[in-house]
Amino acid sequence: MRTWGLSGWIMGRGLNFTDSLQFRVVGTQLQANVRIGTEKKALLIPRKFVDFNDHVQVKGEQNKRKIKTKIVSNEWVQVLEGIDENVTLIIGVE
Repeated sequence: MRTWGLSGWIMGRGLNFTDSLQFRVVGTQLQANVRIGTEKKALLIPRKFVDFNDHVQVKGEQNKRKIKTKIVSNEWVQVLEGIDENVTLIIGVE
């Protein structure tokens, strides 16, 4: 087995990857998930429920509610404040 390494920079942080491959990959794009932290208790909601001003529509409420977010991906949003696990969200209508 041949061992190869890959080094790079993401947002000012050095990265080093080392893995073993039984073949050489030349000219191939690789995809990686980089863990930037771990939360033991986190409230995640689907991204489609959050508008671009960090507001959500809670079932039974006329006005949208502002939330405070931390990590936002294409699919999920981590919520720090504004709602808890006991609320029901709906996709709001403008």
